[in-house]
Amino acid sequence: MAQRENPSLGDDFENLAEDSEEEDEVQVSDEEEDELETQPSQPIKQKRSVENHSRNQQNRNQQNRRKPRPRNSFKVPAARGPRGTFLGKVPFQIYERVYVMEEKSAQHFQPAIISRILGDGYYGVMLDSDRQNEYINIKSNCILKIQHHTYTENQQVHGYFAKAQIWKPATITSTTTERDSDNIYQIQFDGFNRDFETSSEYIRPIYEPQTPIFGWFGKYKKWLPGTIINLETESQFGSYTVSFKKFGEKEFTRQRPNHIVTAESFTDGEEIWALWGATKKYHRAVVRSVISSWRVEVAFNGLTKKTFEMITDQIYKDNILP
Repeated sequence: MAQRENPSLGDDFENLAEDSEEEDEVQVSDEEEDELETQPSQPIKQKRSVENHSRNQQNRNQQNRRKPRPRNSFKVPAARGPRGTFLGKVPFQIYERVYVMEEKSAQHFQPAIISRILGDGYYGVMLDSDRQNEYINIKSNCILKIQHHTYTENQQVHGYFAKAQIWKPATITSTTTERDSDNIYQIQFDGFNRDFETSSEYIRPIYEPQTPIFGWFGKYKKWLPGTIINLETESQFGSYTVSFKKFGEKEFTRQRPNHIVTAESFTDGEEIWALWGATKKYHRAVVRSVISSWRVEVAFNGLTKKTFEMITDQIYKDNILP
């Protein structure tokens, strides 16, 4: 079968070039020139097409975001606790009432509820002041367990004023019946002439001078051991003056009452739950010796020959964790 020859383009291309040079210049009348100037140019059409393409791409991206994407399961090595154990407890449970520091909504601890457990010491919460949104990736050190105390009539306390979302000095005027395993009180805020009904969840005791405490230090976003110097009676928020051990005798004023918790006291041989850093969970342990109001020496179950010096804000009493 005979092959078909490919024609050479060299000669034809040169002839076309010569013909183009010999062509006469196109003559355009004034009316046609004015008509051409009024017509939109090609770059404008290209710009509009680019904008339409970008808008269509955004619509497609929004539609893709609405579609649920499947998540593939995978496995990772489990973090081991003392003596290779895997068991441990997280400090907070779903639906547990707590105080939360959420910096985007407020610069102080406020009542909330645990909405989810994310693992590795992170949680999701819903604030009492904002039940329409959930705040996630809250670190455990930004969450406080609620301490329920018993109060008597005419006792000076700090009460949570929900309308302004602040804690104010108040006085217990009377006690009422127990409701939902919590004591209900009538309190009167300083500067008010009426009583408010509230539970012990929204009441905090007033701490005496020289009380060992842990105070929230915003710059470091952690709890620091310290001591109460005095209660600032002239403050409408019932603030304290405290000294932190890290800074020696330096005094820090205007410390909010909800940024302070008392340092728990422990005794030798007491059974506790202590934080194991690798698992971010709490494991069984025993207090071997008390070093100070803020530090103890503990031994984890299964590691009786080795002791660890720990800060007491990383320890819970046996009956606290569920």
